[in-house]
Amino acid sequence: MRGWSTSGMIHALTKCHNVDSFTIIIGEFFGTGTASRPRLIQARSLDIGGTFSGDQYQGIELLNSLIATQLKSLTLRKLGGIRWKLSLLDFISRSQCPLRTLTLHDIPIDQHLLQLLSLVPTLISLTMEIYSNIDDTLLNGLVATPELSISPRLQQFDLVCHYRQTENRHLDNTVPRILAMAESRLRPSSSVESLERFSVKYEVLASSGWDLNSESLLRLQRLNETGMKASIKVVDSFHKLRYR
Repeated sequence: MRGWSTSGMIHALTKCHNVDSFTIIIGEFFGTGTASRPRLIQARSLDIGGTFSGDQYQGIELLNSLIATQLKSLTLRKLGGIRWKLSLLDFISRSQCPLRTLTLHDIPIDQHLLQLLSLVPTLISLTMEIYSNIDDTLLNGLVATPELSISPRLQQFDLVCHYRQTENRHLDNTVPRILAMAESRLRPSSSVESLERFSVKYEVLASSGWDLNSESLLRLQRLNETGMKASIKVVDSFHKLRYR
């Protein structure tokens, strides 16, 4: 759906009982400003994309009007702004859906993502493509502990980070946190399932000459020896692989 009015989208989503998947492109539309009672839709997969950064008012209006109790897959592209994030949290909380797959493209990663993940304990796959540094809050929050585990069923974690340039210091600090998150999910328990795969790729337009240190290499090797498919890659400006 592209170029549709919000009311047209809501009507189609509520009437299409035999359509499982919808792709919605949010435009520069400021909505009607009217509130409507949330309506139930049967969609199992939603792909919602924006055309610019910042609050997406049509998207806010749309999410505020929907309940998706059967939603299993959600993809969000180029959406941001605090009002959008709050509407998304309300939508997921209201829907109480068995979400299994979450894919984020060019979405700011902050504490709101952790709040979202805490609402979907059924999540199995998390994929993110970002154009900024990895937020330590996210990595620390995904570390599984006996007291609290966000996304306890998570089996696949894929992350792509795009940088114009990056400091070695940032990578030196972030990579151990990524490995710690994976190691904490290595052994299945009564409350947390084992992570089966994690991949992290840094695409750096300005080469930093960075490489994994010996300790990180050993930790990565040990993860793979357990059967987990684990990889950390850095690609320079000419897309040459520096580490696999």
